Amino acid sequence: MKIQDTSSLGRDYSECEEFINICTSAFPTAIELPYTKLANYFLDYAVSSGKISSYRPDLDRQAKDMSELRNSVASLSTREQQVLDSLRSLLSHCDNEKNLSPDVWKSLQQLANAGFATSKERDVKATNLSKNSNQYMDQSIDAHEQQEIMKNSIVGMQQSLEAIQHLDIDSQRRIDRVEVTERHMERIDAIPNISSEQKETLKNMLVSYVGMRVESFKAVEDLAYKAVNAYQHGQILDIHFSDSELRDKYLVAMNGLDELSSSFSEDLYGMINPTVYAARKENFQADIMTMNMFRDYQKNGYVDKKEAFNLSMMNGLNYTTQDALVTLGNTRDARKAELSAMLQDSSTTNYVETNSMAK
Repeated sequence: MKIQDTSSLGRDYSECEEFINICTSAFPTAIELPYTKLANYFLDYAVSSGKISSYRPDLDRQAKDMSELRNSVASLSTREQQVLDSLRSLLSHCDNEKNLSPDVWKSLQQLANAGFATSKERDVKATNLSKNSNQYMDQSIDAHEQQEIMKNSIVGMQQSLEAIQHLDIDSQRRIDRVEVTERHMERIDAIPNISSEQKETLKNMLVSYVGMRVESFKAVEDLAYKAVNAYQHGQILDIHFSDSELRDKYLVAMNGLDELSSSFSEDLYGMINPTVYAARKENFQADIMTMNMFRDYQKNGYVDKKEAFNLSMMNGLNYTTQDALVTLGNTRDARKAELSAMLQDSSTTNYVETNSMAK
């Protein structure tokens, strides 16, 4: 996975270029790029820290198992030596004997059998110890490499966070000033050779896409500060715990910045091409609704899982959107259901929704 900035999306079709330019006007690349870098550094951190966290109990368990195997091999070697000493002692008393009694032969047989069983068990455990030692060494090396990756990602996040701070205007976060304005809508209206319905869809897509990206980047920024702070205290930010709000926040943000941004890029040509638009306009609306759900989850901590499931079952939906909806549907409810009313209060969508109804 590699998070891309908007300027690199949708350039495969010249028809889409003007809409991409409108997107980068609403969310300027100079602002988006530091956040894109931050997201990729945090992604590296999440992967490396997850591996390190999983290695720790494995390495501890393997170290314990190897210690037990070493003790067992040593104990079996001692027992085997004792059997061998007993066997030699018994044979030494029989050096001058031409014939041995059945009892002596029985004792020799018992010692030989005990020696064989002990030697076989020792050999098996010694082989397992060698395999475990090699595996332990490999994982130890990989754990060290992951620690270096994590360290580098922390440095990258710190640099990106500093760059983001320098974007502030009058102590106000620059990303909070990102908005879709009437000027952007007028530019969409000026796009030639597409219907008014297509233009309305593009307007809704613009608002939803920008809003989803903004909230996703804000979530990543918050997580990055937490990760850097944890690292400075010799800790790892645990975002992989299965029942963690941080985990959901991370997964929803990354799916928004990756999966849904891929869907956005795939949709652009179809929304501008009249034939494709007529066949897929319901899917485009579903992608817009999904972006709104992702944006609102980051803002309010609530998701309508039934709606997410219904959207994911639509025919012809982008597989990237389907995957993102599955992730959204698996999140834990961070806030109570009554927050659903708050989903209607959105400064970014109200303009387009009101504008659409007015027309």
